[in-house]
Amino acid sequence: MSRTSWVSMAGRLRARCTRTVSTTVDIDRPAADVWAVLTDFDGYPEWNPQIRRADGELVPGRRVTFHLHPPVGPPMRIRPRVLIVDPARELRLRGSLPGIFSGEHWFELEPIDDGRGTHVTQGETYRGLIVPLLGRVVATSLIGFQQHNAALKRRVETVSTGRRREPP
Repeated sequence: MSRTSWVSMAGRLRARCTRTVSTTVDIDRPAADVWAVLTDFDGYPEWNPQIRRADGELVPGRRVTFHLHPPVGPPMRIRPRVLIVDPARELRLRGSLPGIFSGEHWFELEPIDDGRGTHVTQGETYRGLIVPLLGRVVATSLIGFQQHNAALKRRVETVSTGRRREPP
């Protein structure tokens, strides 16, 4: 087999073994308020439908622990490594089973409405040999991200720096 054939085959295999899902939500609060809720692990049990407990420090290179309750399937504990912490802009984590699977999860915060609001993108890129077998898991994760985003929006829009917002 020629080198070109091997490269082409490797590219097709890489494409089959990679899936990305993402979802967005617009939140009627500045990015700093969204970031404060997103990174307040102690507050997660009060609002987060999937992550009932989170422990650790958001420091690049360190691991954090999440106790997940996905929309479908049993509860699980994951320990992703923190990749990027850019306050009020980006949070990126990666978990893996070396050689078999990895998932890179991210939140990107983008100011809208002259900084009064925030466009939040949450997503994950799954890579590895078992990804073609994880169709249901990937589809379910999208549902979980949508539920998480809706809960994040409710929380941020009702709580700002520890105080309840007064209705307009």
